[in-house]
Amino acid sequence: MEQTIQKTIQKFNKNAIIGFIFGLISVYFSLAIITGPLAVIFSVKALRQIKVINEKGEKLALIGLILGIIFFILGLITLFTWC
Repeated sequence: MEQTIQKTIQKFNKNAIIGFIFGLISVYFSLAIITGPLAVIFSVKALRQIKVINEKGEKLALIGLILGIIFFILGLITLFTWC
C-alpha cells in the first residue's frame, strides 16, 4: 500500500507581518507616535492568535512589539523635549 504523505504548510500570521512592518516604520521618530502603538496592537493580537492557531510569525510579532514599544517611548521623549 502506498501512503500519501501530506505536508502541512504553515502560513505566517498576517497580524505578525503587519505589526513587524509598523515596528520598522516606527524607527522614524516623526512617525513613531502613530505607528508605535499600531505595532504593539497588531503584534499582541498576533501573539495571541499564533498560540491558538499554531501559525508561523512569532519572531516577527516579538520584533514588532519590541520596536513599537521602544520607538514609541523615544518618540514621546523627543516630542516632549522639543516642546
